[in-house]
Amino acid sequence: MGLAQTQTAASPLTPVLSQLLRLVPLGQLDSDRLLELSKHLCIETVPAGTCLFSRGDKNDKVIYLLDGEVDYIVNQARTMITAKAPQARQPLDPHQPRQFTAISRTPLHIIQIERKLLDLFVAQQQRSGYLVKEIATHLNSAEDGNDWMENILQSAVFQKIPPINIQVMFNKFEIQTVRKGEIIFRQNQEGDYYYLIKSGTCSVLRNENSEEGWRLIAELEPGQGFGEEALLTDKPRNATIQMTSDGTLLRLARRDFNDLLKTPIVKTVNYQNALDLIHSGALWLDVRDTHERNEISMPESLHVPLSMLREYLNVLTKDHPLIVYCDTTQRSACAAYLLNAQGYEAIVLDGGINDLRRNTA
Repeated sequence: MGLAQTQTAASPLTPVLSQLLRLVPLGQLDSDRLLELSKHLCIETVPAGTCLFSRGDKNDKVIYLLDGEVDYIVNQARTMITAKAPQARQPLDPHQPRQFTAISRTPLHIIQIERKLLDLFVAQQQRSGYLVKEIATHLNSAEDGNDWMENILQSAVFQKIPPINIQVMFNKFEIQTVRKGEIIFRQNQEGDYYYLIKSGTCSVLRNENSEEGWRLIAELEPGQGFGEEALLTDKPRNATIQMTSDGTLLRLARRDFNDLLKTPIVKTVNYQNALDLIHSGALWLDVRDTHERNEISMPESLHVPLSMLREYLNVLTKDHPLIVYCDTTQRSACAAYLLNAQGYEAIVLDGGINDLRRNTA
């Protein structure tokens, strides 16, 4: 007999982070993972005399005691566990199968967590910690801190990359020491590298009209990357990058970027499967220019030209997958990479509009 068979009332209260931080192993999670985990939990009220689980049970729940008293029973012997005791930081009898029968002595406030969910969050945390140590050793970066690295590994784009790819990628990075005012690359140059900022800051500058001069597009900090658009579209750099402080960059050659970053992040879908996704709630996103869209476009598609995508990221929805298309796949692949890097779910229409035209002609 387990808690699922008893009558409990789910409280509308979501546990606050301070409550979760004292629990093991929840207190080992970083703030972002702990906040995300808290969205899946609630505080439940359990009456006195309720059997939470019996000895020998195999249960898929991890139970934490927040308030009240519980009796552990085995061979007629009873041991009381109170929420104020140090052992209450641990789950109630975490063994599988259970070694004790647990009965509430008083009304309780408890948190239940799916064991698989907790294991997933802990595994993700351990993976990041392991990678940080491995990469820090390779880059000899322990002396200047690893916050930049943790920011990278916890970003949306790196969460989509297999751990082995990340390790290989950091082994292939070239370390580049740079100075304030130094130009990393210029607008209209051919793209050859992708960059990550290890330390320092830089500005993204663009000259769209020679009469108006240079415009500041963005300012980048440690942990952020740049230079992927030229590699994804096979077109010249669309901006100039200038350091605004001394710093250190990591750069990755085009071929390695394509193999280790682009391939696992940019997924494609054929037209028929795209239609199935659209019928299930996905949305078309056209990243071509306006004159191209006026010739032909998918019905009820959203339209954001690739050149303006960064400026419209806060307008697009994350509630539905986005099927991104252009004339071929160059611009849509770039758009999908940028969207996935920001936490969207974006998939490229394989072959684009041109391929669809040929197949339906």
